[in-house]
Amino acid sequence: METSDETLRELRLIRGLLSAQLTQGLLQKDAILTLTNAGMMPTEIAETIGTTPNNVSVTLSSLRKGGKVKKSR
Repeated sequence: METSDETLRELRLIRGLLSAQLTQGLLQKDAILTLTNAGMMPTEIAETIGTTPNNVSVTLSSLRKGGKVKKSR
């Protein structure tokens, strides 16, 4: 039987693989938009695509101004 740590490790691996597949070949801003729409937080997105949380937040702000993303709850 798996422990909760092993289960969490597996879920993180699956999330990483799915994120990589979703964003393959996309520009950074499009990857941020895709992962935001998938429900990921800016810190998670930054870790996934290899940038800073601040860069993700600035990009999201720009996308919101363009009407492509609704303001987060």
